[in-house]
Amino acid sequence: MAESFLIANMDKKQYIDPDNFRRKRDGGPAYVMKIHHLFRSVLGGAVLFLLAPRQDYTPFMGLWAGDRIVFVGNEGDRRASNVLYEEVSEWQDISRDVAEAYYDFLEASGSIGPAIDLSGH
Repeated sequence: MAESFLIANMDKKQYIDPDNFRRKRDGGPAYVMKIHHLFRSVLGGAVLFLLAPRQDYTPFMGLWAGDRIVFVGNEGDRRASNVLYEEVSEWQDISRDVAEAYYDFLEASGSIGPAIDLSGH
C-alpha cells in the first residue's frame, strides 16, 4: 500500500492533504502524489506559496511563514507516526482553499492559462 502523507502546520493546526489539493470547480479525483515528487509539482509550489515571506497577493501567501511545518505519513510500524497522522487529520484541512488561491495567483501572473482541468476528464 502506498503511503499517504499530510503537510501539517503544527502552530496553526492546519494541513494540506495531497488527495484534496484541487480547486472546487475542477471536481473529480485528485492526482496521486508521492512525497518524492512534491517539489516538482504544483502542490510543491503551493507549499512554497504558503511559506513566502509576504502576504500581498492573497491571505494565503505567507500564511505559514515562520511556522513549524512537518510532513506526516501513515505507513510503517512506527506507532508515533501513525498517531500523529491521525491527530493531524482532525485539524483544519485547507487543501482546496490553498489550491484555489494558488491557481488564481498562477493565472494572474501568467504562469498558467485559466481553467486548468485537474480532474483527468
